[in-house]
Amino acid sequence: MPVSSTDCVGATVSTETILWASEYRIASDGLPARESGDWAKEKLYYAERYMSIFNGAMHRKWPSRLYVDLLAGCGRNILRNSDDEFDGSPLRAAKLDHQFSEMLFVEHDAGLPVKAPIPNPNPKSLIFNVRLRWELC
Repeated sequence: MPVSSTDCVGATVSTETILWASEYRIASDGLPARESGDWAKEKLYYAERYMSIFNGAMHRKWPSRLYVDLLAGCGRNILRNSDDEFDGSPLRAAKLDHQFSEMLFVEHDAGLPVKAPIPNPNPKSLIFNVRLRWELC
């Protein structure tokens, strides 16, 4: 019997091996937020800085720029053992001054709601919410 999405976020094989797992808690807006360690805030800070620098420098040279987030989650994170909430990579990408022309968010848990609406989206941005269910063949 597969592990339910309340037990883990991930996939199972016939031997019930969990490929990956994330924990979620309900955030202040009533939606799930991914629990993260202290390192996540720093990692997301640098990812946002890189996206900002890249888009600021390249938006004129390459008017069409695609952002792909293969581990999008639901958009918000919450610090483990704390109530400190912060934006995840999808919301950080959507809030950039020079936004991507298109964004693709991939989340493997089909039951996980994505934070919506994205604040101040660029009207030229096309935002996909792709749900994949991973299984081994």
